Amino acid sequence: MLPDPVEGHQLRNGYSSTSRPDPQTAAEGSCVDTPSGPAFVTDQWSVMVAQQRDDRWLLVTTRSEAHVALDLLDVVSIDEQNELNELDVDLETNDLVVIHRFVSSPDDVGYGAYVEALTVDESLTVETATASTPLFPAAGLADRIEPTQFNGARAWIATGADPDGEWNRLVWSQTPNRIVAVSGEVGLDEVTQLALRLRSVDETAWQLALPDATAD
Repeated sequence: MLPDPVEGHQLRNGYSSTSRPDPQTAAEGSCVDTPSGPAFVTDQWSVMVAQQRDDRWLLVTTRSEAHVALDLLDVVSIDEQNELNELDVDLETNDLVVIHRFVSSPDDVGYGAYVEALTVDESLTVETATASTPLFPAAGLADRIEPTQFNGARAWIATGADPDGEWNRLVWSQTPNRIVAVSGEVGLDEVTQLALRLRSVDETAWQLALPDATAD
């Protein structure tokens, strides 16, 4: 997703990452032992813990501490009897509550993207990710969230404050299992205006607009 027209913004810090972990590129010291086996931990954007179970990977992400994700690994199992290999969670452990479930399809895009869009007066970020609901990224570290509609799709408005100031975030489902988030330390009107200007672009166009973008 990029603003249309692109020339109206200075784009920087483009970044894309796959949700398919590669242990061969794991940083030194990122591998930890857990009761359910070794796991790889990264915290570049948010805490991500990956663990291989036979020929499958479990990926846990959180805005909290790494131990939260590691603890969750030990109460999650794969239902091998189900052809969709759905996940089972021991709800009696750690007072967990499952608030949403979904099964992705082979056609789902398995990566996320991030870019900063700057003008003379404001700086906003645009993020995309594979998820069945915009609720989770909307919540994040927000102090308050509320449901809304955006372009006919279910969306959430998140507001909060950090040491840099107050911020607003709008998150919506662009397509099934694909969400988009726009956020910044600006008013909700400015966030919404940029969201309305976003257009889907292919990988070639994205890289052309962000020649210095990095990828994992």
